[in-house]
Amino acid sequence: MHRKLIVLLVAPAILGAQQTPQAQQAATDSSLRPISLGDALRLAKENNVSNITAYNAVRSANNGVRGAMGAMMPTLTASAGQSKSAGQRVNNQTNTLVDFVPVWSYNTGLSSQITLFDAGKMFADVRTQRANVEAQQATQVNTEYNVALQVKLAYNNILAAKESEGAARAQLAAA
Repeated sequence: MHRKLIVLLVAPAILGAQQTPQAQQAATDSSLRPISLGDALRLAKENNVSNITAYNAVRSANNGVRGAMGAMMPTLTASAGQSKSAGQRVNNQTNTLVDFVPVWSYNTGLSSQITLFDAGKMFADVRTQRANVEAQQATQVNTEYNVALQVKLAYNNILAAKESEGAARAQLAAA
């Protein structure tokens, strides 16, 4: 039992070791490829969670402005209903059950509401929501610049590492 388990655990390692070095290098190199700084910045802008969160915060703030503007509009509510009563009823004078003729009953309603005076609160709410949009836009720009800075720093560190590796190889070749 234990021997079969050992064979099952060791077999993948043995089979993986039997690949040629070129095949192993091709398998690892196919997933990595050099990209330009512009591509790196574009990918970071599109896929970074902080950038996406900042973009969605701006959208939410814009929805807040729409909500504040909507509060200034009058509301109109309409309702309609119907019902039908059937069965037997109690006659209060004779205390007997009397058949009831089923009759349809209908009702409709319409109501409207508008705020006449709130001392400018609705206008202040709209201004507040617009200020929130501007603040979220500033946060979004700040986030995008921070992500771009991090990408540029990482890109330059990789280039510096490649240059020092090339210099080290040149020194080894000269020695």
